[in-house]
This record gives sequence, C-alpha cells and structure tokens, in this order.
Amino acid sequence: MSGQTSRKRWLWPLNLAAYDRNPALTEEEKEVLAAFDRQRQTGNRRAPWFTQMWEALPRLMQPLCDASDFLEFEPHQRNPVVAAFLQKMHQEQVSYWALSGANWAACFWRDHGRTSVARYPLLSVLYLLDLLDDWSGMKQSPFARLAQQIFGQKLFQESMARVSQALREQGYSEFSATRSFLPLILGRVLLEQRSPYLEDISVTRLQRLYGTIENANHRVAVRRLAYALFVLEVIPEPISPPKDDTYSSISGMTDGIHPDWVALSRRWMETSTYRPETRKAYYRKLLQVGRWLAATHPEVASPADWTRDLAVEYIAMIDDMRVGDWTYGYRSDKVGNPLRPNTKADFIAVMRIFCRDCQEWGWVRLQLDPGRSFSVPGAILSKIGPAPRTIADEMWAKIMWAGLNLQPDDLLFGRDRAFEGAAYPVEMVRALAITWLFSGLRVNEIRRLRLGCIRWQAEAETGQDVCLLTVPINKTSGEYVKPVDPLVGRAIDAWHRVRPVSPPMWDRRTGEEVQFLFAYRAVPVGRQFLNKVLIPLLCHKAGVPVTDTRGRITSHRARATIASQLYNAREGMSLSELQAWLGHRVPESTQHYVAVSAAKQAEAYADAGYLANNKRLVEVLIDQDAVRQGRAQAGEPWRYYDVGHGHCTYDFFDQCPHRLACVRCRFYLPKASSQNQFLEARRNLQRMLQELQLTEAEQEAVEDGVVVIDKLLARLVDVPTPAGQTPREIATGAGQPGDTRENQP
Repeated sequence: MSGQTSRKRWLWPLNLAAYDRNPALTEEEKEVLAAFDRQRQTGNRRAPWFTQMWEALPRLMQPLCDASDFLEFEPHQRNPVVAAFLQKMHQEQVSYWALSGANWAACFWRDHGRTSVARYPLLSVLYLLDLLDDWSGMKQSPFARLAQQIFGQKLFQESMARVSQALREQGYSEFSATRSFLPLILGRVLLEQRSPYLEDISVTRLQRLYGTIENANHRVAVRRLAYALFVLEVIPEPISPPKDDTYSSISGMTDGIHPDWVALSRRWMETSTYRPETRKAYYRKLLQVGRWLAATHPEVASPADWTRDLAVEYIAMIDDMRVGDWTYGYRSDKVGNPLRPNTKADFIAVMRIFCRDCQEWGWVRLQLDPGRSFSVPGAILSKIGPAPRTIADEMWAKIMWAGLNLQPDDLLFGRDRAFEGAAYPVEMVRALAITWLFSGLRVNEIRRLRLGCIRWQAEAETGQDVCLLTVPINKTSGEYVKPVDPLVGRAIDAWHRVRPVSPPMWDRRTGEEVQFLFAYRAVPVGRQFLNKVLIPLLCHKAGVPVTDTRGRITSHRARATIASQLYNAREGMSLSELQAWLGHRVPESTQHYVAVSAAKQAEAYADAGYLANNKRLVEVLIDQDAVRQGRAQAGEPWRYYDVGHGHCTYDFFDQCPHRLACVRCRFYLPKASSQNQFLEARRNLQRMLQELQLTEAEQEAVEDGVVVIDKLLARLVDVPTPAGQTPREIATGAGQPGDTRENQP
C-alpha cells in the first residue's frame, strides 16, 4: 500500500474558460431576474420557468446546467439550486461570477439550512464553478459529503480506506482510524487540492491547514491524517506539534503591570540563552515582580529605577511572600503556604540575573550592584541543604513489583474500557516503567532517550552481559554511559521490536533532529505522562497511596530513592561512584539525593571499632591529698595508672611505648605491695577514665592477643623506659637506673 502513486490526475470537469464570466448584468438580464423574483413572491412559479430562464439567460444558465449534469442531479435537485442562483443575482444585481466565496457561504447558511434539499447540491455547484474559495463562513463542515459528490463515492472511499488501514497498523483504534473527524478533514484537504488522490497532498498544505484551524478536534485529525500519509510514504514527515511559545502570555496576565517592565522582561527572555523552560519560569517571576511594583512602587518601570533601598525592601517582601502572591489565575491547594527557601532564592536570583544582563547588554544603567544588592541572605541560605525525599523501602518494593508485572489491562486504569484501549502500547509503557524504576534518570532524560541507547558488553570475569545505557546531554553533564540492570535493556529491546515507524524529531536541548526512543505516532511521550498517568497507575496496581508523609510520589523522588538504596547497600556505591552514575558535575549535588539510613550508620559505626580498635579506657587513681598538700609539686607520685597486675606512676603514661607491655621499671608499683593496698583503701582517691590513642601495633596487640604481645615485647626490648633502662637491662640487672622525672617531656 505504501509508496503508491497516482497514474492519472483528476481533471476539472468544467472548462471555465469557455464561459462568459462577465460580472455585470445586462439590462435585459436584470429584467428577467426581476420577473422571476415577482413570480417567486406571488407563488406563481411553475415548472416551465426553467425553460424560460434557459432561453432568456443562456450565458448564466449554461454553467449551472453543465455542473448539474456532471453531478447527475435530478430535476428536484437541480431546480432549487438554479433558483437560488437566480435569486442571489437579483438581490446583488451582479452575476454570480462577481460574488466571493464568503458571500456564497453566507447565502448557503442563511437561505439553505439543514432541511433544504438544495443544501449540498448548491455547494457542489459552487465548487465546480470555482466560486467557493473560502470555507471560513461555514458554521458546519460538509466536506466529506461534498468530496464524495465531486470526486465520486468510490474514489473518496478508496483514499479513506488507505488512511484508515495505515492508522490501524500503527495501533490506532477503529474509532480513531475511521471516524473522529478524520473523514471531514480528508474531504477538506482533497477539495482544497482539487484531487481525490492522496499522492497529491503536500506537507505544506497540511501545515497551512493545521495553522488556520481553531477547533482542537479538527487539529488532532489533521495531525492524524499527516501521520498516516507519512506511514504510506506519501509525505516525507508528519506534522509535529508546534513548539511551545515560551514567551506567550495568557490573556490578562500582563494587565496592571507597567508596559515598559513587560516589554523589557519579554525582550530579555527573547535574548537570553537559558533553556526555554527556564526562560518561561523566569519570565513569569518577572511578571510577579512587576505586579508587586505596580502595587507598591508604580513609578518604577525598569531596572534603572531600582535603588539599594528598593532591593532591600524586595528581599524582605520575598522572605515574607506566600504561595499565590502577585500571581495571575494561580490555583493550587498550596496557596497561602510560605515559600520554600529554594523558591525564595530563585526569586532573588531572577532579579540579580535580569538586572545584570540588562546592564551588560547596554539596555539600562543601574544605580546598584546586582551581585551585592540581590545576594541571598544567610538566613535563607542556611535553610537550603540536602533533604532527599526518598520513598519508604516497603512502598518502593511494591511499586517496583507493579512495574515488573504490568499487564495490558492495567493500562486501562482511569479510562473508559468500553470506548477505547490504552493510549500507548503495553511494551512502551512497560519499558518506561522499568527505565524509571531502575535507571535513576530525570523525567526529561527518560523522554529524550534515543534509539540505540542500549548496548550490551560481555563481562570477562562473570561471563555475563552488562547492560549499558547512553544518557543524553542533560542539565549537569554531557552525554555519558551508565550501567543499569539487564531488565532495563530487555524491556527497551522489547519495545524497540514493536515500535512503529517515526520520523526524526527536534530535541529542544541540543537543537538536533533525533529519533526518540519513547515516541509513538510521531509524537514524543507526554511531559506529564510519568507523573500524572504512569506513577498513579503503578501505585493503584501496587495498592499504595500516591502520597506519603513527604508528599506526592513523583518521578524525581525515585531518583533519590534509588541513589540512597545504592549507597546504603552492604557493598554500596561510594559518593564518587554515585556522582558518576547520576551524572552530576559536583559531589555536592549527589548529597542532595543520598539519605544515609540508620542501619548504614550503625553498621559503619560498628565497623569503625570506636571502642575496640581506636580507643582504650584505662583506670586512673588520683591521690587528691598529694595534690592539695603540695606533695605532688615536690615530686611525690599522685597519679596511678592501672596496668592490671600493678600500677604505673609515670605522669605521661599515655606516651610510654611500654604501656601495654609493662617491663616494671622504677615507676612500677605491684598491686601486692602495702602501698598499693593503702591507695586502694583511701577514700579520697577518685577513680577516673582516660582515653588513649593506640598505634597500629597496639591495635594489633589488642586484637591478636599473646602472640602479638610477644612480638611487641621483642620489638621494644631495647627501647628505653621512662626510668632510663631498656627492658633487656631491667631483665639482666644491667645499667644504672636514673631518675628521669626531671627529663619528663
């Protein structure tokens, strides 16, 4: 069926150049028409009038009769049409060749309503005489029936059948492929191109028609017809939805704002190089600022009029601002709530950027420094920090189960099951769901994934294939490749196998013509499909609410949930690995997505060995009497460290290399001594705990016991003690121990 071309062209059935198309009426013609009108008014018009008019007005009657003969009109169809032409010429006092299409359309609707037998025959004759070049005056659309009368029912039905078959092959329902205003639009296109053959339709004609139609249903039908012709290879590309007008404003949105402020704001938006969505958001915020200025400072019309005092007042206003303030037609259940700190910072940043650019581009001369005057206060910045809105693990597990077990009947959630099937094929929705559940991508990145984004790489160690996903350019990084679960690759491959043919489409971020993966019927997946359709569908199937304690479950919350689970796993990813996997430019961005779980913290705390590996508590005895009476200053021991079998009186015990393997130098007091018993019995001794930082060797000694202690003793055998002797000298009795208290560090 595709690629067919018409072997013959439809020829105009009437030779209009052979007729006398003088727009003026002769006096004799006027008299004949006046007599005919008198007969009509008196009701004395009988059958012979047609013959009389033929004989009296041959140049005017010949084209009407030729058109009637071509259309095979019976007398009861032909006579009312001819009478309508004669009556109109008498009223206008010109021939019908002088009347415009709009004039004839008005005549058609006023004098020949629904019940008139001359309704469609009159239109057919007007069309054949090339008098109906303007369809705008028609309140209804008789194009399908008119096309069948002009071109014949057989030719029209053949063209309609080809269009319907192409749409059905692309997954359209029977209703969408055969009815739903499609015959009406096809009839109009065929009539305007003056040919019943699809191959004569051009993209330019369809685009022009799409731009002039206001009825939304008719616009959908035009796009549907264009897609069918693209599938049939009649036209090189279908009609894409028009690019969003980033700078268009809702009617009434700029009312009350100073015109100069509106004009400068719009000019800035048309000049700025930010993304279209960002420019649109900034433009709306600038209009909100304009409303505030109009209410409080009507004399301020541009950034040149701003002073430092006004900037301070503006920041104070933003700090107290509520949702819905200074907006136009804003409706939300959040109206009246305080602005979030991020939103406050955005409002301040908008004015900083706007004023800076207007000055740098030479549009205005400012009285203030935008960088300093519109800096975000510390009180607001302190409230901005990482706060990942993760989804509870048990809820996320149920949603994941729903996505993995998605069935065709699930897609009818919220739709009329008796009317029409799902908007998208189940393979596409399943691939979208699994990509969302496992890839950790932003919604815009999912929508902009391209054909061929999945590739498989053999892993040498495991022998399994690793699924790699190519992520397009995004707001924080260029194109990069990330590993994903093989489920993602299999789901995308399944959709790719059944994906209908689709033309390249415009990528708004890169300005390229690309083949989007998630496109259906030449249209990318809707911007709100994930949040407004797919996620509620999965929540319904999983039996979980669409909101939790942190708010509504959205596509971006899944990104934080996946990142947190990958980080908190037993063999979890590090922050640097997560940064690369999420496509962040700086690690600070990754921290906004990672919520460290309590279990992860407890495990890390235990693994850190705070007590077992790093610190040891040593019991210390303090002789308070020695301190109070000054004996400690005279050199008498006053602090006693418990080393198990005795006490050490060395003041800097924590610095002694033999503290865990005491060799019993002159500072050592055995517990069996009477002095030690006296110390234990004294009430004025106070027991305390002191923390010691252990070396790696000491940690090893604590962990490995006697064997390692022996090794430690061997290494320290020649290390001097605080008393001056080495352990070897103490053991052999060699060396003269000196009093090293004077040399203590």
